[in-house]
Amino acid sequence: MLIHSGSTNSARLLPPENLGARRWRARETVAREGDHPEYLLVIRQGWAARMRRLGDGVRQITGVYIPGDICDTFWLEGRPVSQPVVALSDLRVASVPMSDVRRRAKEQASLRDALWKETQRTAEARSEWMVSLARRDSIARLAHIFCELLARQHVTGQASGNCCDLPLTQHDLADLAGITPVHTNRTLQAMRAQGLIELRSKRLRILDPERLKAIAAFDDGYLPLPDEPQVGELMLNEI
Repeated sequence: MLIHSGSTNSARLLPPENLGARRWRARETVAREGDHPEYLLVIRQGWAARMRRLGDGVRQITGVYIPGDICDTFWLEGRPVSQPVVALSDLRVASVPMSDVRRRAKEQASLRDALWKETQRTAEARSEWMVSLARRDSIARLAHIFCELLARQHVTGQASGNCCDLPLTQHDLADLAGITPVHTNRTLQAMRAQGLIELRSKRLRILDPERLKAIAAFDDGYLPLPDEPQVGELMLNEI
C-alpha cells in the first residue's frame, strides 16, 4: 500500500544550520493544492498525510508521513503542489530550504544518488498501492497497511515488538484503504475476531504477524533496510 513517503536518508547530507522548527495542529493544512513550497519538511513529531480530493468531497490518502520522513521530495521539481498535505495529529517538523537542497544536489553526487534512491522507493510503494486498490480485498488492504506501518516504525525505532503507534481514525483508514468508513469498521471487527490485531489508545498490536503478512502478501523490499541508520534524525540531533 502506498504509505511510504520519503526516508530521511536523503536529508542526512544537508547542513543542520539551515533547519528551522515549524508546527501544525491536528487536521490543519500543511500544504495546499497549488502552493509552491520553499522548504522540505523533516517530520520530527506527529503524523501527516498526502491526499487527493475529488469533486464530490471524497478523498483518497496517497501517502502517510511518520517521524523521520521527508515531506515531500516531489516538491523539488518546482511544480505546484498537486496533492494537499494535512496534519493527522499535532505535527512538529524541521524545515530545510529547497534552494539549498537543489544547490547541494548539483554539487554532491552522494545527495543526487540519495534523492534518486528515494524516487525509486516511492515508485515501488506506488506499485504496491495500485495492487492493493485493484486486487486486494478489504482485509488484505488493511493488513498491508498495518504490516508496512509496523515495519517503517521498526526502522525508525518507534515500534516495540509487534506494537506501534497508529494515530489514525477509522475515516483515515477508510480513505487510505479506498473503502467506506462502515466497511472499514466491519473489516476491523473481522480482523479482531480472527485474532489478527488489537487496537487500543491509538496503538496497534499485531497478534499474529506471520498470518497477517501472508494475508497481505507483504514484502518489505521497497522499504529502507532495518539496519540502515536513521540518518536524518542523526543530522537533526547535531543542531
